Amino acid sequence: MASELLLITGATGFIGIKILGLALEAGYHVRAPVRSEAKAHSLRSNKYIASFAADARLETPVIEDITIDGAFDDALKGVTYVMQVHARCLAPSEYAAQLVEPARKGTTSLLYSALKTPSIKRVVITSSVSVVLEWKYWFRESTDKVYTAADRAPFETEYPDGEFQAYSASKIAALAATEAFVEMEKPRFEVVTVLPAFVFGRNEAAEELGSLMHGSNTIGFGQVLGNKMNIGPAATCHVDDVAAVHLKAATDLSIPGNRAYMISTGPPGEIKIADALDVVKKFFPERVADGTLPCTGFHDSQRVLCDASETEKVFGIKFKSYEEGIKDFTAQYLEFVDASLGAKTVV
Repeated sequence: MASELLLITGATGFIGIKILGLALEAGYHVRAPVRSEAKAHSLRSNKYIASFAADARLETPVIEDITIDGAFDDALKGVTYVMQVHARCLAPSEYAAQLVEPARKGTTSLLYSALKTPSIKRVVITSSVSVVLEWKYWFRESTDKVYTAADRAPFETEYPDGEFQAYSASKIAALAATEAFVEMEKPRFEVVTVLPAFVFGRNEAAEELGSLMHGSNTIGFGQVLGNKMNIGPAATCHVDDVAAVHLKAATDLSIPGNRAYMISTGPPGEIKIADALDVVKKFFPERVADGTLPCTGFHDSQRVLCDASETEKVFGIKFKSYEEGIKDFTAQYLEFVDASLGAKTVV
């Protein structure tokens, strides 16, 4: 029932804000914890969220430190469904302390607070396809193994390849902690873990060009602006699908719980990240010709085989294509570029 209360963490991020919008559109009351009053103001004033005219149905309590025991005790009172969608943290150094442990502790803190809350029926946690794919297959080696949501990558304790390797380890650690919690505590509620691939599409959290060019969208779109690099595995999905799976996994208790669901466009192995260049040339030829979208870069990618057909079957959804994700993001990018040019012209 839409009158039930949802809690969504990470609602100021790329994925979280899309889930929040879907929940508000469906009529739910939502509690969206943030880390500061400034974040609360930013979320409430966001044009996308404001379009739902849901002030009375949106609460934004401040939780400054999500890793401490009991951090979510008050925020979870009266909540029926929980979605933990913490935005990605960036750590310049000390990856284990700044990225891996906070991910693990933030997850267990929420789960143990949920254990004290009798109203909760389902907890959904955002993870990543990186929890199933061994790190060596991200950049260095190829494999013909077809990965599903049932696979698990080993936990790495050293991160010579930098922040993203540590990010992957943080997701592996958080999922291991989640599965251990379910096994040991046998909670009355079920837990669902969502494993998205690289996520593309409109970023409703961004309200100007500078904030738009962050996150996984830049993996596909950066090459349009001239970037050249080896980007890793070609596993992609659309933010609309990620948000839809989260909301349905939380609120539709007919979806089997205590398991993980992968989100990755298919068929496995057919996508190349560099395909974004052809997408942009196909749908925005005039802006390529006038130099706004120069398409002068190239992002090489590793062939990977991720099969998310089981998620499509269970959720009754056909995932959107990589082409649609790039097209949607490019359209948003052009909106910001044109708005910026218009502002300069007025001045």
